[in-house]
Amino acid sequence: MAVDSVNGNNNTALYTGIGTVAGAGAGVATGYLTKPFLKNGAPTDEFVKEINSAILKSATSDKKSFIEERIQGKSILKEIDAANDIETIKELIVDFDADGNKELSDIYAVSFDSQYANRPIDQVKTSIKNEFVKKSRDLANEEFNYHWDLDKKKFINCEGDELGKAIKGVARKIQGKYAAIYGSIGAATLGIGTYLCCRDKQPKTPEQTPDNKVP
Repeated sequence: MAVDSVNGNNNTALYTGIGTVAGAGAGVATGYLTKPFLKNGAPTDEFVKEINSAILKSATSDKKSFIEERIQGKSILKEIDAANDIETIKELIVDFDADGNKELSDIYAVSFDSQYANRPIDQVKTSIKNEFVKKSRDLANEEFNYHWDLDKKKFINCEGDELGKAIKGVARKIQGKYAAIYGSIGAATLGIGTYLCCRDKQPKTPEQTPDNKVP
């Protein structure tokens, strides 16, 4: 009967809806129970970027300038990117590393030649950029390790520490974002799965007999 068919469709929609809600709940739980801000126990690239941003926000103007210039290489990387030859890059790096010390300049000049001699300029630029990326990551890891208990897998030393609170807050933001993603995936997956399980419950189309054939 038509009524039975409609009820069957409504029931399928209901079962699928329940599955969607359950799937979303399971997905959100997964997102919060996991630590999406970590990869192999260390901060992800996304988390490192957020930690460094929090460090700069909490730093004094002098410390902020030091981090941006000496650790992140804000200005020198722009100069290196604009350089057209290796010798110019060498001068920039030697001056940066020696910081006015003549004896160190000679040492850094030899070090630069041994590391970058006969290499294409694009490779040299990329390698130097990666060195600054590593320094930024090391800074973020250092702050994270101070505020994270590796054994208990929870944040510590955050009470009364503005930077610690900021890092913890960033981690929760990332966790919440991934919880939403997991929720969407869980809803879609479990909702479809529930539909597939329940579609057999729909009434079968009556077999056509001489009495019920369409005219």
